[in-house]
Amino acid sequence: MPILEPPPFPTGNLTSGDIYSISRYLNDPTMVLRALRTIAEQIFVGSKVLTGQFFTDSGAIIYEQIESIFAAANPQAVQPGSEYPLAPVPTGPAQIADVVKWGLDTIITDESIARQNFDVVSRAFIKIVNSMVQQVDSVVMSAVVAAITQTQEAGATTPGGSPAATAYWDGSGTNKPNILRDVLMAEEQIRALKQGYNADTVLCDLGTYALAISDPTLSLLVPREDFGSKGVQDMPVMAGLKTGLSTTIAGKTWLSTPNLPSTPYVALLDTTVFGAMVDERLPAPGYVGAQSDGGGTDDGRSMIQVKTMREDKQDRRRIRCRRTTTPIVIEPSAGIEITEFVS
Repeated sequence: MPILEPPPFPTGNLTSGDIYSISRYLNDPTMVLRALRTIAEQIFVGSKVLTGQFFTDSGAIIYEQIESIFAAANPQAVQPGSEYPLAPVPTGPAQIADVVKWGLDTIITDESIARQNFDVVSRAFIKIVNSMVQQVDSVVMSAVVAAITQTQEAGATTPGGSPAATAYWDGSGTNKPNILRDVLMAEEQIRALKQGYNADTVLCDLGTYALAISDPTLSLLVPREDFGSKGVQDMPVMAGLKTGLSTTIAGKTWLSTPNLPSTPYVALLDTTVFGAMVDERLPAPGYVGAQSDGGGTDDGRSMIQVKTMREDKQDRRRIRCRRTTTPIVIEPSAGIEITEFVS
């Protein structure tokens, strides 16, 4: 049996080879876009709350808000040979919103690439996308919070009612908290509007999320024995651990975000109709990602545009990330805030 010798040590300038690979990577804006989108889609919460997507070519959009799903008159009994009653179809009040271009550049010098290789590129990508996410998500969350005016007090036993005593979610109130009942009471209040709202998401800050998910009463509602086809990986609590910022309980997706304008805060929404993001397509030489990064399954939802530029006079590269967008709330009545859940 022959003795197999270990492979020889690689020859050549490995550092230069790495730099050439990084240079080719940065010269391909499509590859850069994919890296930035992969990071962004993991932590964007705004697009999960405002699930609609509209486009504009003029920098603004006109839309109707709070449009009823019913005609202005009820159906009537029609006698043989008689005319059918006419009913106007009402529309909501018109609103207008202007898009805003949010952008950020970062510089990567030749020296930093030579000394740190791809690590400096990776860190630059993460930081520029984190900044973009924080800005856009903060704008979205401010719009969401400002639009929701309906409230449901924690501890109330009727939709829209007032509790007989405090029932704070941390257990410090007079009565023991029942978090699921508070959520369901809020849901019944918006369902009573008879506009077809079906709440599917609970939006809250990080502290409230941790407080609710760790509640001993609520945790008893999480399935433990029926693991499904994937074993423990199918459990809702495991789903929350995998995503880090969300989990599903009682048919509601709990989303937490650090970008709310004020805390503590918790609201229930029907994200299918609540609102949308409005983006403007800005085709320009060198930019990629206005709607698609070229992937077969890409849906263009993050709408981040990317451009890479070589600046030979300064021996550096400039990476630009931008998004021209604005949030709109179409059905503010599809959201309701839960109040009095903390002291």
